[in-house]
Amino acid sequence: MADPSPSRIVLMSIHPEHAEALLNGTKTVELRKARLAKSTSHIVIYATAPVRRVVGWVKAVHIEDGTPRTIWRKHKSRVGILEQAFQSYYQGHRRAVAIHVESPQRLAMPLELSAVEDGLTPPQSWRYLSDTAAESVGIRV
Repeated sequence: MADPSPSRIVLMSIHPEHAEALLNGTKTVELRKARLAKSTSHIVIYATAPVRRVVGWVKAVHIEDGTPRTIWRKHKSRVGILEQAFQSYYQGHRRAVAIHVESPQRLAMPLELSAVEDGLTPPQSWRYLSDTAAESVGIRV
């Protein structure tokens, strides 16, 4: 079944130090255990505690999956974590997802989730956003 949306925007919960690395461009590959839709075009960054705000967004330009070993070998200089943390994150998992990002956009004023979409709660990992929610952070859909 084809994806009815030309592009998908996801809200991701990201630890503040990794959110900062994405927004300053030193981290250009975001790691996940579950694959996103191929049509994902943007990642809206929700910095977890103690920040607890939407702080910006990045464009998702390529989603790649492979074994954790392969993903580490290819992208270790761009993932923003040390090998021990990487190994711990993927412990017991056969697949790793590398989301290549670019064009970070930092919000001038971080937003509470309720300002993005009424009733929105922090996702455990990620969730898709409506076009209206995406536009509230400055992403034109």
